[in-house]
Amino acid sequence: MSKDKIEIKMNANLHDEARVVSVQFVIKLQNIGDMRRLLDKLIYEMESINAWANEKDVIIGHVKGYATCGEETIIVSTTGDEVQTKGSQNMPEPPCEVQMGFAAIVFGIELREVEKQLETLVSRILTCFDYEYAMIYEGEHIHDDSCGCSSHEHEQHYHH
Repeated sequence: MSKDKIEIKMNANLHDEARVVSVQFVIKLQNIGDMRRLLDKLIYEMESINAWANEKDVIIGHVKGYATCGEETIIVSTTGDEVQTKGSQNMPEPPCEVQMGFAAIVFGIELREVEKQLETLVSRILTCFDYEYAMIYEGEHIHDDSCGCSSHEHEQHYHH
């Protein structure tokens, strides 16, 4: 079965000393059990954000993620300690289209590092479901050697 390439919209900005990065995308889950696997992966990836922040001595204002399917939404969040979940415990089973997003407000690290961390988080989620994706950068995206851009005008990056 061929899957569509997922477009991930990333917006990155500086706000005083805060680095603010958000991503949004939509995936289609096909198989029974995929929703539970997705929710477990969300929690695991938020725990990974905490570990990264502790390792890099980054201060997390908050990092929040959501998954919405139909009328049901689950939210995962952290301020650097425990991962909290709230919302629906009755997410529908696939097939379904899931709107997802993450927002991070952090301090004490470069904006590009926060972008890379959220891109890694999204990549690991999509890889879990065998999706390819394209990053579309908006806002104050920092173009450097690590993002693969050839110029500031190039804002779409493809990944497998």
